Amino acid sequence: MNNLSNNDFALANKIAKLLLPTFSKYHRAEFLGLENIPSSPFLGVGNHSGMHFMPESFLWLSKYHSEPRDVNMFTLIHHFTHHIGEKAFLPLKQMGLLDANKENAANALRQGFAVTVYPAGDRDNAKPFWERNKIDFFDHLGYVKLALDTNVPILP
Repeated sequence: MNNLSNNDFALANKIAKLLLPTFSKYHRAEFLGLENIPSSPFLGVGNHSGMHFMPESFLWLSKYHSEPRDVNMFTLIHHFTHHIGEKAFLPLKQMGLLDANKENAANALRQGFAVTVYPAGDRDNAKPFWERNKIDFFDHLGYVKLALDTNVPILP
């Protein structure tokens, strides 16, 4: 089991505080329901809007990491993206990013972290613009089993 508890999220906080003002203004973002974020580990489940630049992911990560939280959060990212980040020697864990697989997600949740997943992955990310408001996880429901196995709530 990969020990994540010695991870320092200071870098994620710095990056988030840098990016959030620009992302929020450019995308005219409104953050509603933040008072419902648990103060204990949770499984965040998101969908992509259908843009390869994934603004919704960056907005959520920036907002979450820019404010004081009781629980640090990791986000699972596509294996290819993670692989490129490793080859470029990016501090992925310090930025709150893990390779997307169920072992990493379960490990992080069991160690007391929150985790965000995007069940539909690249199929959701590559959907046409006219389907940007459609949520379809393409029957990828492993996140439900993950939440049950680790006894954490799902945060949509």
